[in-house]
Amino acid sequence: MNPESNEDTFHTFILSQEGIKDCVEIKLTKFINGGFIEEEYSSIDSIPDLSSDLSVQWLSIAYHSNNEIIKQLSSQFGIHSVDIKDICNESSRPTIVFYDEYIFVTIKSIVLSTDALDLSSKHISFILKKNFLISFTDCDINIFDAVKPKFNSNKKINEIGPDYILYLLLDFIVDNYFETIDRINDTVELLEEEITDNQKKNTLDRIHKLRRLLINAHRLVWPLREITTKLNNEDSEWIKDKANIYYKDLSEHTVHVVENLEAMREIASSILDIYLSQASIKLNEIMKLLTIISTIFIPLTFIAGVYGMNFRFMPELEWRIGYFIILFIMTLIGSMMLFYFKKKKWL
Repeated sequence: MNPESNEDTFHTFILSQEGIKDCVEIKLTKFINGGFIEEEYSSIDSIPDLSSDLSVQWLSIAYHSNNEIIKQLSSQFGIHSVDIKDICNESSRPTIVFYDEYIFVTIKSIVLSTDALDLSSKHISFILKKNFLISFTDCDINIFDAVKPKFNSNKKINEIGPDYILYLLLDFIVDNYFETIDRINDTVELLEEEITDNQKKNTLDRIHKLRRLLINAHRLVWPLREITTKLNNEDSEWIKDKANIYYKDLSEHTVHVVENLEAMREIASSILDIYLSQASIKLNEIMKLLTIISTIFIPLTFIAGVYGMNFRFMPELEWRIGYFIILFIMTLIGSMMLFYFKKKKWL
């Protein structure tokens, strides 16, 4: 069954406060007979009573800088004020809390820059209740559009419930992690080739950016490992037995993501060590060359200094071929020293 829409209920709610536009978009998806119907609402107050509807429902709320609108949910859906605070606070750490009334989950979706050397995140929260799921995203109501094809003719949603919808959304985020890791891995491989074949002036700066990116990615992804483990193992009435197998699979994928990030962190550290070692080797080669040149010129400078003192009685100064003899001696000394250095494999 294809998504159906009721054009009469489709609205966009834009608030303006001190010249700054705050957007709030509310979309309700109902799952019926293996298909789904989408409806949009203009305000929190216009949302129907979800608990009285026995069908499986997903309420998606996108907001930006409009915490007051989100706080209205505290009384309407019985959400704890602490959780409302975490929903509105984009810097809050990913976490999961089990209540008697619902499960609260907040995670981070990561976005990689074009050059794959910078990372940003989007704050996403979920409230899982008996027959409906509420998701909160930062002013992007369409962030989960790629998941919707999985809704078509998917009877598991009605058989299992909103906990299966939560699994699909979390699985989509984890899949996005894998795509991000693949792009980061390409950058790692390019840097590995660059430091061995063709180092550039900004190579060191790019290596440091890569290390910071991996540290930030690990910080954002690591809590999801704990979240998926708890969803798989915690004894909660909101996670049905039929959904456990899916959360187990999700937990394994999350562990794989974390392990890949940790492996790339080690590779990035190795790349930095190799770069610094090569820089040290190049510096040593330069210093060795300069030392050899200085060593060759020490005796030559001594000879030149002796015959440059301009004493009155220096017999060699009166020799007709004295100048050529001194040049020959200096050339011979330099050649012998070069031969000695090459024999020692210092050159």
